[in-house]
Amino acid sequence: MKSLVTLFTLICIYFSNCMAQVSEYPIAGQWPYGQPFAIEKYSNGNNDLIFYSEGTVLHIADLNSLGEVQALSSFRTNYLVKNIAISPNGQTLVINDEDQWISLLDVSNPQSPILLGRFDFDDESLPGYLQGGKPKGMDFINDTTLVSAISPKGIWALDISDPQNIAVIGDIFEPGTDTVSDVAIYDQYAFVADDLDGLSVYDVSDLSNISLVLRDATYSKAHNINIIDDTAYIARKSEGVSLASIDLLPNLSVTEIITFSDDVGDARKVYPLPGSYLAIASGSEGVLIFDINNMAAPVLIQSSGTTSPGIIVKDFLIVGLDRGTPNGQFKNGLVVYNTDAMGTVGALQELSFSQLQEPTVDVEVFQDKITLLMDDGGVVVVDNSNPYRPETSLWLHQDRRITAAVSIENYLIAGEPREELLITDISDINNPVTIPGYDIGNRFPNHMIVLDNNHILVAYRDEIEWLNISQQGATVRGHWSGSLLLRVARDNEIIVAIGGTQITILDFSLVGNPVLLAQHTTSDVIKDVALVDDYLYLALGLGGLQIWDVSDPVNASIVSTTETSPMPIEGIDIHNQVAYLASGALFGLLEYDISDLADPQLLNFYKTQSDGVKVVANDDFLVVADEAAGAIIFSKSVPTEPPIFKNGFEQL
Repeated sequence: MKSLVTLFTLICIYFSNCMAQVSEYPIAGQWPYGQPFAIEKYSNGNNDLIFYSEGTVLHIADLNSLGEVQALSSFRTNYLVKNIAISPNGQTLVINDEDQWISLLDVSNPQSPILLGRFDFDDESLPGYLQGGKPKGMDFINDTTLVSAISPKGIWALDISDPQNIAVIGDIFEPGTDTVSDVAIYDQYAFVADDLDGLSVYDVSDLSNISLVLRDATYSKAHNINIIDDTAYIARKSEGVSLASIDLLPNLSVTEIITFSDDVGDARKVYPLPGSYLAIASGSEGVLIFDINNMAAPVLIQSSGTTSPGIIVKDFLIVGLDRGTPNGQFKNGLVVYNTDAMGTVGALQELSFSQLQEPTVDVEVFQDKITLLMDDGGVVVVDNSNPYRPETSLWLHQDRRITAAVSIENYLIAGEPREELLITDISDINNPVTIPGYDIGNRFPNHMIVLDNNHILVAYRDEIEWLNISQQGATVRGHWSGSLLLRVARDNEIIVAIGGTQITILDFSLVGNPVLLAQHTTSDVIKDVALVDDYLYLALGLGGLQIWDVSDPVNASIVSTTETSPMPIEGIDIHNQVAYLASGALFGLLEYDISDLADPQLLNFYKTQSDGVKVVANDDFLVVADEAAGAIIFSKSVPTEPPIFKNGFEQL
């Protein structure tokens, strides 16, 4: 029953159209890199510009005639970029996060984008009937008029001629427009992709009187729409893709050409290629190429085997990958393919590949240093000694697979599986010095924690090591062999390791001779662990938060279980009688008052932009690792207006 009450409370909070703040911790900044979600291209006749997102960073690049991408500038947005639209004259770029913001940037000088203005969908001054909407796909009517699909509100027309005062100058909301996700402007019409009601077409020639002129429910689950020449290309998620011809005379009509779903999976975008081929971005199958010379029987001829949120096609096929690349070397990337030879060789030729940075998957804090573990993208150290200007001080080992990392007073330690612990002297953080590494043989470092200024604990799959770190490298002071030792927590001399459903409790009072005290099992797989004052706190995924009394390790007992389903708890930390829970996609971070361990009470939440995976808290900092949006950093010592990172994001 308690889980139902918690769920109801969270849902009420979520749909209350307000963003709760983390108790006591103002936001200080964000390490911004993550997955690519949006790609667009603009051609001015002389050159091609590429606009693409990487977590909360917008990149602008030049695409030359050989398909090579050259980065021109980057802009930190402070939110995930989910959709991009470019004005017909190529001067104004519009982005949104599908949640709260539409932002306008002047890109007349691609090497120096300038923020012009923002529209806040949570602005309480908006008329009541406009509040609660979320911006989705966008397209321009002209250089100063933007149309956006607004879920669950239908479509809005926005006057952006004064970027500081963006105004809604037309809207329509009626049955059939509440699950919209994309819009494409064609002539005087707005073609809208609607999940429940298929394709809706509106006459937008008079924005004060937008009117429905056509609706076709046979295109249900429509997610993305592109109109090229006189053909609509509609991606329909599990329903596959549809192509339809558009006739304007004598009256507007839309006629289905083909619909197919075999081998498509979760279709998110679809574009035509030369020679009767289609490129499809599938959320489950990757980039797919279909031969549709025989419309009655489309043939799959190529698949990237990755996850791709976006593609664009104009002379080149440009793909944003967030789950691997065709060559398997990286997880995130921007790939450019040559489409000219499709008709002769039946396959794409990769022209260039740009590695994008990986999601943030773990975080550790020691003093003023925040260590961020990137998923196959190295290790980042953020120096927060000046919380007014948090600074990315180091980014090491981007070309190596790092699975665990931590920084202590003078050293950064990063674990490369089956190779070594890479040790860097960071006493002068601006001049890091590599010192001898520690050979770990065929072991797999899963987790590291700080013990003090010179000691760390490393958890391998079946071993734990207590290491002293010095200028000579790493020296073993204590060692334990067992199984399922994947993440660890410490309280004085007691070490707890978790893995699968197993809890292992060890006494390291004699570091050189640790003693097994007890082992226990849980009913759910344990995702993370914290240990404070004889109490063990477990993140159990969909099993929620579980608290154990381990004052008597042999007879450890469950004190309480707080279910949080459907929010999976992936990470946990405890500070000042508050449990901070990294809770997946719906909220990101949950806070529970645990002053009564038998009955934790929900205090608050902070909705991160993607999946909260790990969290750490201390007297000064609270950091949430968000898988797609980087790391969100909170500090008690920041000004009222949040600062931004140094290192290349000064425009904001």
